[in-house]
Amino acid sequence: MMNELEAALLLNMVPGIGAVRFQNLKDSFGSLGTVFQVSEKELLRVEGLSEKIISSILSCVDRSYLAKEEMELADQQGIKILSLSDSNYPKNLKTIYNPPPILYVKGDFSLLESDSLALVGTRTPTPYGEKVTAGLVRDLVEFGLISVSGLARGIDTIVHRATLGNKGKTIAVLGSGLLKLYPPENRKLAETVAENGALVSEFPLKASPEPGHFPRRNRIISGISLGTVVIEAGQISGALITARLALEQGKDVFAVPGAITSKMSIGPNQLIKQGAKLVEKIEDILEEIGSLKEKFNCFKESRKEGINIENEESKLSVKEKNLAGLIDFEPASIDLLSERSTLSQGDFAQSLLNLEIKGIVKSLPGKRYVRV
Repeated sequence: MMNELEAALLLNMVPGIGAVRFQNLKDSFGSLGTVFQVSEKELLRVEGLSEKIISSILSCVDRSYLAKEEMELADQQGIKILSLSDSNYPKNLKTIYNPPPILYVKGDFSLLESDSLALVGTRTPTPYGEKVTAGLVRDLVEFGLISVSGLARGIDTIVHRATLGNKGKTIAVLGSGLLKLYPPENRKLAETVAENGALVSEFPLKASPEPGHFPRRNRIISGISLGTVVIEAGQISGALITARLALEQGKDVFAVPGAITSKMSIGPNQLIKQGAKLVEKIEDILEEIGSLKEKFNCFKESRKEGINIENEESKLSVKEKNLAGLIDFEPASIDLLSERSTLSQGDFAQSLLNLEIKGIVKSLPGKRYVRV
């Protein structure tokens, strides 16, 4: 008979078996090992099992070697495997609805029990979104929190890179197996995260990044975090799913407001209308999370500046400030800016160059400029 971990690993490989069906099987038979010993008739009595799923379970009866191979491969790759019944399974994740029955972790496992904050958003951020994300992450690291995101393109990637760039710790939760990293261009980033944080997945080591995996991944992102921050997101977005899951888990939800003309601000602006806390600086987040309040009071006393861009603009000349005030996070042509500006042609050209050199604005194709 297989031990509980082997049975859990094998069951986790069966298509269509998620956390709910997993628990139904355990409740029905008392132990997971028993699942692979019962008859088809007994399996038919379990709630939520289709004939197709039952057929898949029965086909695994003589394939216990797959679980052993998975454990050996994980050991070779330095990956820790936990089942829900393990005593060191993360407590904050264990208490959510339908916690992952199996958890694969590469890196510092202890981070999953540390104070962390999830930052999520669109895969196609605007320069505004990029800037706000980097600023929030910088301050989050200064406060001593762990960042959590999903290793996806866009905001997720910025979260992980900015955390590592500020010498902080970050957790990346994947919608694929840890040996099937996605997206492929983030492979090097994933390796660095594993060295300076943790990679986490509930899927078998070589599982592909199926569309249905990502909503399941999102409940882990919110589940291990004290709160979730949505930075930019369209009307239909995985980031909004994460926010909804966080609310269902009783966690705080925060949103960064954006321009009403930007499609990427529809999601967070809608969340704010629905009661999410509006975020302009890190303090807006920290003061809401009860378990951090004492720490936050100490942080607030030593805090001198937030992510507000006014701090960066305080060193600009009057002419540079005037021109900077005309440039938004939506691209504007140089002709339009010139028309709006009261500066002479020479002062306009020089001030625009200075703003670009100082990193306040950047040029885009077609002689357009945008706030950085």
